[in-house]
Amino acid sequence: MQKDKETLASILKGDAKTLTQLYQDCFPAIRQLVLRNSGLIEDAEDIFQEALVVLYRKIKADNLVLKCTLSTYIYSICRNMWLDRLRRKSRTVGVIDGDQELVDLDDDVIATIYKNDQYALYQKHFQNIGEGCQKLLTLFFEGKSMKLITQIMGFGSEQYARKRKFNCKEKLVNGIKEDPLFDELKQGNTLDINTIN
Repeated sequence: MQKDKETLASILKGDAKTLTQLYQDCFPAIRQLVLRNSGLIEDAEDIFQEALVVLYRKIKADNLVLKCTLSTYIYSICRNMWLDRLRRKSRTVGVIDGDQELVDLDDDVIATIYKNDQYALYQKHFQNIGEGCQKLLTLFFEGKSMKLITQIMGFGSEQYARKRKFNCKEKLVNGIKEDPLFDELKQGNTLDINTIN
């Protein structure tokens, strides 16, 4: 357990050597889990990366209490994520095949997994709305006033800036709503499009 505590501290510091070692120690079991259960190697890599993000957020929030080994914890996160992904894709899920030890995950870990899915969906469509809209919405999300946004963007009036913001936001929201992943997340009650102000 002391080694796991040291590993967690190194992850928080962003130590690349620790992440490489964690990959070598944990990824083979994740790869095997995903490949045995209707997945591809790319799926396993995605799931593992997402699990590391969940782990990092838990460490950073200082609310991670390990009741098992770190590798068991990561495996449990990945298994949960893969099960959820299979369910959302309407693939038949009975008993998922895997031979690793598991631990029950806290509700906040599950919530973090869903937030990662939401954020990935948001980022995907944010990248598709064009640089002008990205800059305008970023300024807006940072809490800049419409007067300041008008100046920064070089618009002729605040009214025009408001109209552009509305159009950019609408383009972003529509892109998200039209994405099949939105319906998958919505069915799980995990995505609230109204959180995009």
